[in-house]
Amino acid sequence: MSFKEPEGQIARWLEGLASYVFKVDYRAGARHANADAMMSRRPCAPDGRCRYCEKREAQEKELCLGEGRGPTHDGDGPACREAQVIVSPEWRTQQEQDADLKPVLRWVESGQKPQWNEVAGCSPATKGLFEKFWALRVKDGGVLQRAWKEPTGEERWQIVVPRALRETVLR
Repeated sequence: MSFKEPEGQIARWLEGLASYVFKVDYRAGARHANADAMMSRRPCAPDGRCRYCEKREAQEKELCLGEGRGPTHDGDGPACREAQVIVSPEWRTQQEQDADLKPVLRWVESGQKPQWNEVAGCSPATKGLFEKFWALRVKDGGVLQRAWKEPTGEERWQIVVPRALRETVLR
């Protein structure tokens, strides 16, 4: 395989990644402890307290401090940061202001899946949520959420993140 002339899946991946600006920071072995961070972690307990997660977060914080980076690092390189809390009213407000989510909120609140001809002129993001209509709900202060099925079959609910908050969530 050659990356000079990629084909198939590799070419599609490279094309998709080309639109992002990022820096790859290689870390070997034990220094790679926070690679997965918050992206795939699911809440362990309803009260948010989990001994495993607390231990893991302490290790990550220690690793960052050992590298001379604290939670408020403003340098160019990667940094560990404290989780930022976004309250329900802000989620709802941002979802209502998002052009892709506004019609979806209206559909889910009415409980009526629209006809395709009403959706055909919408953005790809709106069309994608239309396809997941029966896996959507509005709850917790009017916040749009989508069902996520774990490999174990357990159902969890994720907040549908409006465009304006994506960067904040991904920090």
